[in-house]
Amino acid sequence: MTLAFHIQRDGTLVADDPKFESVSGTEAFDKAAADAIRNAAPFEHLPAGLRSRNIKLRVVFYYNLRVDIPKGASHPSKNQHVTQLSQ
Repeated sequence: MTLAFHIQRDGTLVADDPKFESVSGTEAFDKAAADAIRNAAPFEHLPAGLRSRNIKLRVVFYYNLRVDIPKGASHPSKNQHVTQLSQ
C-alpha cells in the first residue's frame, strides 16, 4: 500500500493526511500504516533554508505474512518463505 503525506515547516502533518494512493486490501493493515505515520508526528522542523511551506512524502508499506506450514512438516518447502511476526 502507498500513503502520501505533507510535513509542514514546524514538523506537523497537514490535517487530513496521510492519504492512500493504494490500499492493501486488508482494512487492519491500511489502518496500521496510517496510524504509524500519524503517531510518528511531529517530525523534525524543516530546514530554515527550505522555501516551501511543506514537503510531500510518499511511503510504501510492505507486509510479510507468515506462511502456514503444512501439519506434520518440520520445515517449509523450498518454495515457501516463512516470516515470523512479533506481537
